Amino acid sequence: MKIERRNRHKAHIEAASLSDILFFLLLFFLMVATLASPTAMQMLLPQSSTAPATPSKVIHLSVMPNKMYNVEGETVSSDQLESALSSRADGVENPVVLVRIEKSSPVQDLVDVADVTAKVGAKLVLATSAKPSR
Repeated sequence: MKIERRNRHKAHIEAASLSDILFFLLLFFLMVATLASPTAMQMLLPQSSTAPATPSKVIHLSVMPNKMYNVEGETVSSDQLESALSSRADGVENPVVLVRIEKSSPVQDLVDVADVTAKVGAKLVLATSAKPSR
C-alpha cells in the first residue's frame, strides 16, 4: 500500500522585497558618505628642510583634581584660566598648550580645558607617558 502526499509545497524566495531592502541600504550609505567631512581624517605630512619653521610657544598647563589649574607655575581657578592662557598666548604666533592631566580625572575636566584653549586660539597637546615595552 503506497501512501502519497497530496499537497507538497515548494519553497521560494520573494526577490522583490530583497531588492527594496538593498535599494534602501544603498541610499542610506550614499547619504551618510556625503555627510562625512573630508577634514575629519588627520594626516601625517611629509617633512621638508626648506619649509619655514613656525615659531610656537609652549604653555604648560597642569590640571589638578580640585578644579584648580597650574599655568606655568601659577595656580589659577577655573574662572581665571581663560585670562591666564590668553595673557600668555598674546603676541605668540601659533601658541600651543601642553596639558598634563591625571588618567583618573573625569573627561569633562579635559573637555573644559579644550573649550578654553579653543577660545584663546591655541592648539591643545595632551602630555602622555610612554608605554612600557614588553
